[in-house]
Amino acid sequence: MAYSEFARLTRDQIGQRAAAAVALLPTASIEQHGPQHPVGLDTMCCLAVARGAAEAAQGVDVIVAPPLHFGSSDHHRPFPGVLTLRSPTFYRVLTEVVESLRLSGFRRILILNGHGGNYLMLQQVARDFVLANPDMRVAGGAYWDIARPRLEAVPAARQVLVPGHGGDFETALMLHLHPDLVRQDLLPVQHADRDDPRSAATAIPPLRGGANVADIDYAIFPGARVTGLSDDARAATAELGRQYYQIAVEEVADLLRSLAP
Repeated sequence: MAYSEFARLTRDQIGQRAAAAVALLPTASIEQHGPQHPVGLDTMCCLAVARGAAEAAQGVDVIVAPPLHFGSSDHHRPFPGVLTLRSPTFYRVLTEVVESLRLSGFRRILILNGHGGNYLMLQQVARDFVLANPDMRVAGGAYWDIARPRLEAVPAARQVLVPGHGGDFETALMLHLHPDLVRQDLLPVQHADRDDPRSAATAIPPLRGGANVADIDYAIFPGARVTGLSDDARAATAELGRQYYQIAVEEVADLLRSLAP
């Protein structure tokens, strides 16, 4: 069973299928990703994984909703190219989009995230919505967290920060998905902050105590304030990106199958 794009269906087609289908809602951002990447990187990668997973989830009727392009990206200001929603606004917009899917007849929804700044509010929306609508199944998570053990096990030229920001992981994905949009002449060969005395760290550390623990402090990641990047892209290749993409597609497809009626 091939997946469908929500925006290409009629109202009656959606109404007839919604109760037995899984709605897949990509959420991401429009924000800077250094000098070498387009500002739509998060949305492009998340939407590609969503479509690939929907296609791979054989036997499940998946309807992929238009992506929520705008996320919570205040922390990327004052770089240009950042179109952001305030945190309460993002929470409200996402809640109302999920409510719209419910009113269309969907009872199973996967909110697939492609931007780290959305994570905590996305989880809260899913929890709050199910509490208010106990007949619903709503799951939410970033594609890299859904697939993290396998992604981190992929051999690379050096340890890759998953997902990072504009570094090895995202650059590899873009070299696979949209190589024409990567300014390879502007790829940093070494992180610009490594010798900057203002920087105490050059990578976002993992959340302590597990992925569900809110332990985020941007003060320990001053590198992004200076360069807009978490790490450079010395390990990034199109082949590495192909492996990351395929793993993410497979793991998200498994999650879709678990949500099916």
